[in-house]
Amino acid sequence: MNSKDENFDWFKTGVYVAHYPDGDPMLETMQTSAHGARASLLGRLQERWEPLREQGYVIQEYVPAIPVLTDVIKVGDQVAVGAVARWQYPHIGERAPDGVVVQLLTRGGVAVRGVWNDLGDYIAWAPMLKRDKEIERRMDHE
Repeated sequence: MNSKDENFDWFKTGVYVAHYPDGDPMLETMQTSAHGARASLLGRLQERWEPLREQGYVIQEYVPAIPVLTDVIKVGDQVAVGAVARWQYPHIGERAPDGVVVQLLTRGGVAVRGVWNDLGDYIAWAPMLKRDKEIERRMDHE
């Protein structure tokens, strides 16, 4: 849903991004509410909403807010592992654990392994998949 819809909720939480009139997203406007994305757009372009809306700018909803399941993410041995396979988005408050290895999603959509930084290299992170070392041990002995 985007801001052209008459039932658009400007204050609903989720992931929202402003789009240029040609449809390209302005990733730097990503916020946790449509209102926040619009405010980010207005601040960047130094223009009021009505003229921008008339030019074709829209605010697009990407996903509804998903609660962070912190009880399934365990940090230990400098690696974060978890049972939930889902990307976490720091732009909507899903902070990566500091200084530990996680899966990272680059701006180009490539998954890599590393430590999160706030330099803009990554758009999302996920805990490492948990290994079953008992099964791996048994496989080694077959």
